[in-house]
Parts: sequence; C-alpha cells; structure tokens
Amino acid sequence: MFGPRKKIQNRGLSIIEIVVSIGLLTLLIFGATTLIPRSLNLDKRTENITTAANLAQAQLETLSARDYQTLSVGVIEARSRVVSDPQNPLYAFEREASINFVHLTDLTDSSIDEGLKRITVIVFYPTPFGERSTSISTFIARR
Repeated sequence: MFGPRKKIQNRGLSIIEIVVSIGLLTLLIFGATTLIPRSLNLDKRTENITTAANLAQAQLETLSARDYQTLSVGVIEARSRVVSDPQNPLYAFEREASINFVHLTDLTDSSIDEGLKRITVIVFYPTPFGERSTSISTFIARR
C-alpha cells in the first residue's frame, strides 16, 4: 500500500550560494561607484574645453570684424585673465591673441605684408594634471 518513499529535494539556497551572490553584488556596486567620479571628472574636463573654445572664438570674431588695416601685427592681447573677479567662474581662464603676416603661397609666417594675416587666440586653463590650452586661428585678407 505504501510504496517506496520518494526523496524530497531541498530547493532552497545554500549558504555558499548566498555568500557568492553577495560577493558578486558587492563587486558590481563598487565597480559602478568608481565610474561616477570618473564621469564627473570627464564632464568638468569637457566643460573647460568648451568654455575655452567659446572664449577663443569670441575674441577671434571680435578681431576679425575689424578692418584689415587696423589690425597691427604682433601680440594684440598679452596673456591675461579673461575676467578680474575671482568669484566669476571664468577667473581661471587666461587668453592671449596675436596677429602675424602670412605668405600667400605656403601660409607660413612672413615679415612682409602680402595681403594676408593670421589671427591666433589661445586660451589657457588649469586642470588637475597641469595647465592646458585651446588655440583657434583664422585668416583675414586685404580687400
């Protein structure tokens, strides 16, 4: 009437499986948390590069809007802070602008006016790894 007893299988988790699961979960969480500071650092770096490019572009547009004859050759803006207020977020940025005569044939610097000038603006900014800079140049021709 009673047949052989079937062995009841225990379907619960063993202590080893629980410890391994917790260990894997811990590694996953710590791995994800190390990415957050790196992401924030990359975000700040990208913000500084964009700000430097915008500051350089603004000065480049201001200078290139002037008449060719009024742009004297040499350093137009010596390296200096973009703003003088230490509370301003742009206080860390410094800018320098220069204008050079350019050879028409190979676009290298020239000592004589052949009707073409190069305007170069460099913006410097600090990073945790030292100073970096962004440079933008354009040409302006005599009309």
